[in-house]
Amino acid sequence: MQTAWRERNPEARIKAAKEAIALNPECATAYILLAEEEASDITEAELKFKEAYRIAETNHRRSQQLQHQVQHHFQIIYCPLFHHYYFKSILEFGHGISTQEGHQRHDIHS
Repeated sequence: MQTAWRERNPEARIKAAKEAIALNPECATAYILLAEEEASDITEAELKFKEAYRIAETNHRRSQQLQHQVQHHFQIIYCPLFHHYYFKSILEFGHGISTQEGHQRHDIHS
């Protein structure tokens, strides 16, 4: 789509947008370009803009769901591990163990 937006020739822009849709039917920006460049009347343009909006909403919803899943897995997997080493280091360093000794015990290289 970057090529389509940079293209100055309207026919080439339309062709590039259609190729983008062929590669990815959920390419909202291609529908926007077609609404602006190819629509013969306001009704046709409106249909293409609505399709672009529908696709963008769907993609946004999927993105939010994926982000939620990633955050959930991060909390389940990494937070307990982080807390384990964090509290272990507080206990050890709080009992007079030097940073160098703590790093050697846990094989941490600065």
